[in-house]
Amino acid sequence: MTIETLPDWLQPVNESTIVTYALLGWKLIPVPPGTKGPRKAGWNRAENCYLPDNWTGNVGLALAYSGVVSIDIDHWLKAARWLVDRGIDMDALYQAPGAVKIDSGKPGHGKLLYRLPEGSQPLVSQKIIIDRECILEFRCATSNGLTVQDLVYPSIHPETQQPYRWVKPDHIELFDWLNAMPTLPDDLLKVWQDLAAPREPVITNSDLSADWQQVKEALGCISPDCSRDEWIRVGMGLHDAGVKSGSPDTGFYLWDEWSQGSAKYPDDREMSKQWGSFKSGDGISLGTLFKLAKDAGWTRPAPDPQELFKDVVASHKTPSSETSHKSWGELSTRIFDPIDWVVSDLIPPGVSLLVGRPKQGKSWLVHAMALMVAAGRPVFGLQTSGAAVLYMALEDSERRLHDRTKKLIKSYGLSDAELHSKFYYMTHAPMLGDGLETALQAKMDEIPNLRLIVIDVLAQVRQGRRGSQSVYEADYEVGKQLKTVSAMFPDVAILVVHHANKGGGDALDSVSGTNGLSGGVDNIFTLMHGNAGMELHINGRDIEDSSTIPLIKGVDKMWTLASRQEAAEVMRSDTRTSIVNAMREGASSPKEIAEAAGLPDHTVKLQLGRMVKQDEVIKTGRGSYVLFET
Repeated sequence: MTIETLPDWLQPVNESTIVTYALLGWKLIPVPPGTKGPRKAGWNRAENCYLPDNWTGNVGLALAYSGVVSIDIDHWLKAARWLVDRGIDMDALYQAPGAVKIDSGKPGHGKLLYRLPEGSQPLVSQKIIIDRECILEFRCATSNGLTVQDLVYPSIHPETQQPYRWVKPDHIELFDWLNAMPTLPDDLLKVWQDLAAPREPVITNSDLSADWQQVKEALGCISPDCSRDEWIRVGMGLHDAGVKSGSPDTGFYLWDEWSQGSAKYPDDREMSKQWGSFKSGDGISLGTLFKLAKDAGWTRPAPDPQELFKDVVASHKTPSSETSHKSWGELSTRIFDPIDWVVSDLIPPGVSLLVGRPKQGKSWLVHAMALMVAAGRPVFGLQTSGAAVLYMALEDSERRLHDRTKKLIKSYGLSDAELHSKFYYMTHAPMLGDGLETALQAKMDEIPNLRLIVIDVLAQVRQGRRGSQSVYEADYEVGKQLKTVSAMFPDVAILVVHHANKGGGDALDSVSGTNGLSGGVDNIFTLMHGNAGMELHINGRDIEDSSTIPLIKGVDKMWTLASRQEAAEVMRSDTRTSIVNAMREGASSPKEIAEAAGLPDHTVKLQLGRMVKQDEVIKTGRGSYVLFET
């Protein structure tokens, strides 16, 4: 028998098959020979879904990124019964005209592929487990939107040692057959959506409860490449939660999906075997999983009161905590968690305004602060969280933002590697009250450990006044909107850049607009000219003492973000230099020196006293000084 007489699916792999997949717009994943799953970290991210040149191993189809879903049958009879109970005839699906099927050569197994319905987001994969055995899978995406994969021709099944073959009519070309793939039938879609619907809360004991979404979020913070001991404890915690909530299948699915993110993932059989060995009530619970997640940086969100009490009859409402009274005895015994500062003692969670006049360097300052926070470097000598940052540069083009970022990275000695997965940006955003809240919620879901959002500037996201609305009313509404955004993200600091009044007096008066805006935020940072140069005035509800930080620029004209002490040293040196230059020009009395140096009288007198003690100048008489060098 020559190669020309072999069935198409048994012929050696050639470029034409891969080209066919490429023409269909499919994304492919390299899978090592003899295995069913990728081993490279991050394999299910879109940027990693491509085959290296001259690849000779197995080939996985990235379902979610290719607009494809699969119905994976692991036990034909049990799966058929399960589907019949839901009004679906599996045999009819297999015999339908144009059905796209894959055969791995393993008895009792099969696979159907369908197009994702038009306009539909990738569907979260679901497993049907009966008696600790997976009988059927609905496959497309993970719960956090990444893809799952299925092996396709020319891959070799590691158990049967046969290729995954396309079960297609002989008279039709592979491209034409796959291109005509049917869309997921409505009845299957309905079953899938029911499986993915929110489940009942997980109730583990009287002190700890959560919903499955919180469990997913906590699980997402734990690396699946953890030690085997931690991997087992995660599984046991999910098993206990599943048993106590009456949803053990959900617990297994989450554990299996999470485990697939590791190169150490065993296989379905080993996962099921390990799951079957777990016993509920052995001391490992959902609390264990939450503890592991917290150690990895997860913060459990505060409950939504409206959701918690949505079923309470209005006539039986109890007084809210805002209107009910409590005693000092109750408050005095409470223990509060310490403030989780983004910049220690300077930027707490909540809304802060940074105010300054045009061309004072506001954008350069907040941009620099954002980069330093992302890199975990000190800001004004204060420790930063090293968390992710979203900088909304709404007055900049990408070119301008690129150039400024490059200059700042060079000035502060940062590296691209420090910022690669920590510093994010936007140059366009919707308005407050008209989409910004939703956009930021999406960013919170997409960006891990996002703790600082910089909005530069407020004018780009606030809406204009409506009708007869007064300036105060408009400002007050913006303040309320900012507080609403802050309440959505209680662990996030939101730093909003705003313009200063031209005639502003003190730091608070300088905020452009009315008190309706400044009264609605937690902290106000104001760029102002001081006696010795630019200063950052700080006023805040969680900042114990209102204070001032001197701002200085380096030789490259960038803000140095030096500590108060370092800035004071530099500024004192500049002051003394001005005094020395004035005295060299003939000035000898404090008044003459002050006029020549352009400094306040009291500053000159203070510095002259110190310079006398340090033998920089000599006091020759009442109100008369000369340089020591003369």
